[in-house]
Amino acid sequence: MTHELLACGNIARDVIFDHENFGGSAAAIAVNASRLGISTGLISVVGKDPTSDRYLDFLSKNNINIELVERRLENLPECIISAQPGTAPNIEWVDNGSHEAMNDMKINFKQALKYSVTHLVSCSPGLANALIKSGV
Repeated sequence: MTHELLACGNIARDVIFDHENFGGSAAAIAVNASRLGISTGLISVVGKDPTSDRYLDFLSKNNINIELVERRLENLPECIISAQPGTAPNIEWVDNGSHEAMNDMKINFKQALKYSVTHLVSCSPGLANALIKSGV
């Protein structure tokens, strides 16, 4: 099987006006590419929490290769959008250490090099530099 797209960056839980969704820009790109028939993988970090379990299951069911996703956090990062009636929305990003954890990933570069295209999106500078230096 040819691997076409490797998306690198955030996986997050989005809570938009009290409705939970799977979010994160890298994961969104991976899911949409897979739904278009592109063989897709993901490099990111998730938590050891039940939300991360559900999210990894969702990604697998959407044919995303998650073998380069590491469980390095206690909880999945969150983007929370809320508002009181008559006020502008409040947006809060709870990183939960994801960017620091991405900087320290133990990347299987042999596996990452199988992809023909790598898309860096909301990815930490340390991860981006490691991928560039490896030739990914």
